[in-house]
Amino acid sequence: MAKGFLRHAPGGPEAINDASFVDDISDPNQTYIIEFWSAGCAACERIAGELTGAFCALPRITIYTANVDEELELAMRCRVMALPAVLVFRRGLEVFRSHSLDAPRIVGAFINGDVHIR
Repeated sequence: MAKGFLRHAPGGPEAINDASFVDDISDPNQTYIIEFWSAGCAACERIAGELTGAFCALPRITIYTANVDEELELAMRCRVMALPAVLVFRRGLEVFRSHSLDAPRIVGAFINGDVHIR
């Protein structure tokens, strides 16, 4: 079984799956980031460390990781069509997504209020 590129350290990103998805993103006071990746995806591996460094220290941010090879149902539920994919959820709803190598910077700018939704 492949491990996520994001480090699974105490207090760090955890794996998420389709069965626990709704419960895992249910706290209305929390912002959730889910990184979707696949083994063998060089771009996914490249951004993983940046995501961990960028968001683990932020209050009220929970980062999850999902291997689309193992969690295809979750990827389909979230309409993930390209990798790497980084989705942001608030109050149980998706509020932002990025399919870019610049995802850590772009998502960070969104969380800091520098990027707005139209």
